Amino acid sequence: MLSVFDWPQAPVSLYHLLFCIYHIVVITIPMLVIMVRAMFLLKGILRAESQEKILIYITLNGSGYGKAVADFFGLSQNSAQKQLIRLEEDGVIVGRSIGQLREYTFNPRYLFLEELKALLQKAYQSYPQETVTELLMQRKRPRKGGKTIKAYDRKNDRSNKA
Repeated sequence: MLSVFDWPQAPVSLYHLLFCIYHIVVITIPMLVIMVRAMFLLKGILRAESQEKILIYITLNGSGYGKAVADFFGLSQNSAQKQLIRLEEDGVIVGRSIGQLREYTFNPRYLFLEELKALLQKAYQSYPQETVTELLMQRKRPRKGGKTIKAYDRKNDRSNKA
């Protein structure tokens, strides 16, 4: 049986050597980097309970602010902000500045967005109905300054009269 050392030595041209170096640097290394990155695609998903709450909030409302999420679920604002930053760094959500606030929405380029939304919809179905209703009924815009809030009067409601 022949070993590697018994094979005849072929002369290596400079062109062949440069081609091998090029192949390693330009093709093989980037492929390895892509493969390593692919191993950590789900890294940002649900590392903490507060992340689930943040993602449920964004699923039901379409977007959210750190303070609004923290206030709704009774989280500290600091922990909500940290989780939002982590989710943004992992590419799950994106944030945009509106004045001094930062509004977060799902990243439309996130690879598993549809699967994540399906998982979150299944998860929020196990939430108490009051919580889901409260999440869906939140105001999206501030009320006009100085506007009075009128109590609903069923007797004087003219919209239901035929």
